[in-house]
Amino acid sequence: MHSPLLPETTPPRIDLLIFLPVDKWRVVLKGENPDYIHATNIRGYKQQRAFIITQGPMRSTARDFWKMVYSRKCSVVVMLSDLIEQDEEVCYQYWPGKRAQTYGEFRVELLSEGWKSGFLFRNFSVQQAKFATAHQVWQFHIPEWSSDYQWRGDVNAMVSVIEEVSKVQMKTGNHPIVVHGTVHK
Repeated sequence: MHSPLLPETTPPRIDLLIFLPVDKWRVVLKGENPDYIHATNIRGYKQQRAFIITQGPMRSTARDFWKMVYSRKCSVVVMLSDLIEQDEEVCYQYWPGKRAQTYGEFRVELLSEGWKSGFLFRNFSVQQAKFATAHQVWQFHIPEWSSDYQWRGDVNAMVSVIEEVSKVQMKTGNHPIVVHGTVHK
């Protein structure tokens, strides 16, 4: 897709042009040309850049997604969608199964996963090829949140997610929490 708001060289990294990030708040992929990822920094109550809101990663943007998570030291990803709705893929599975997977220069390994009161949680190790240090990332996957922005689950499950996210944030520091939904077609 092309928009007059974006440089001609911007690759197909955007799925929904209705929601373009404002330059002042957009997330920049440092060291990239182009440096664009369809993501916006959002203020929190006490923190200038407490959240990063982005579209669900596509196959073509999974590497950029992991670069953003790794470079911003994000420890929490909240996934507000399922992978498939009504027999259509609404979000690419940007994480590996039992075997580690490489996305560009990022090696992602699933360390653990489980189910808890209405949501899935996964723990990943993310490592950039040229650095030995691995970064831990927790994903909170809420499949009951649909692509039409409707919560179909138990309210207690949402409270539980918020509590778990808060616990991880307290342990890992105040880096941005990544929140994403679906990829719209």
